[in-house]
Amino acid sequence: MAQLSSNNLRKELRVPIGDNPGTPEASLLVALGKPIHNKDIHLNPGAGVNNQENLFRVYEGVHIYQLLIIVTTMTDTTTFDNVQFKAVSAGGSDDITNLSAAGARACCEGTILSRTDVSGNAISVAVPSASTIIVDPALSVVYAPFEMLEQTAGVASYIVFEYDADAATDVVIDAHCLWSPLTDGGLVEIV
Repeated sequence: MAQLSSNNLRKELRVPIGDNPGTPEASLLVALGKPIHNKDIHLNPGAGVNNQENLFRVYEGVHIYQLLIIVTTMTDTTTFDNVQFKAVSAGGSDDITNLSAAGARACCEGTILSRTDVSGNAISVAVPSASTIIVDPALSVVYAPFEMLEQTAGVASYIVFEYDADAATDVVIDAHCLWSPLTDGGLVEIV
């Protein structure tokens, strides 16, 4: 149960976990977005460059409010770079963010990689510091929402995380997405 408060006036707002189309609760979920969380994704360095990890599958049309990754384990960052989000299907790919190279090498546990600007700009890398608890300025900007459409004829379409690494790289991430449907069948699901 969520609580909203304003000027000492408190209202209880009950929102079901599932949605029930046509109800005020469903309208609220569409307006605020639906969170989805893909946990404990082990990145595989593979051949070294342009490694891709499917994070979420997209059906029909959706609006993405926020897209971010939290690094939960990082044991080697020397060759972890060229990180970005992409939209990928059998028909090709489109950048959701641009590359971030040097910033990714500074990753450690707790680092947040997020889309905070248009697709032509690099993914934002917010690295926690042992000496401060101040929120990283890179994440103080408004997230940059975008729309994504599934490739026609139901061809599998994904939001992926792309990166370069080598065999020594050991990274575990959690991926988070806040979204709402644009079409009746609009859906984002964990891969």
